[in-house]
Amino acid sequence: MSAAKTGAARGATGSATVAKARPFVTALRTPRGVVVRVGGDGPERVTLRVQFEALWDAVAFDIAKDEPLETLIRAALGRFGQGELPMSEFVTKLNGWEVMDMGVTVAESGARDGSTFLVAHRFRRPVR
Repeated sequence: MSAAKTGAARGATGSATVAKARPFVTALRTPRGVVVRVGGDGPERVTLRVQFEALWDAVAFDIAKDEPLETLIRAALGRFGQGELPMSEFVTKLNGWEVMDMGVTVAESGARDGSTFLVAHRFRRPVR
């Protein structure tokens, strides 16, 4: 191994530094390298993707597993410019199934590191 490669892989103390690898799906249709940190600090954090169907846009989030799902979805809607609308106007799906209770934690919803939530308007909207 060359000295340049060894120096790049080691920190100032000489020990190897390892960055947490992000799940592959967080790079799909999201701004490169942008992962929004949401909620308080928690011992276990996951990287999730929230996709808004109306815009076909997605944002990657770093959130604690014990954070309520509503916190994540409200933050995502705010990023998509829909933050002023009530939660009852949207449906949130994970693996094709509607998440009925927004009060559950991220872990209780069944989300794993790299999961994608799909957020859509509950009712069809007129084309303008």
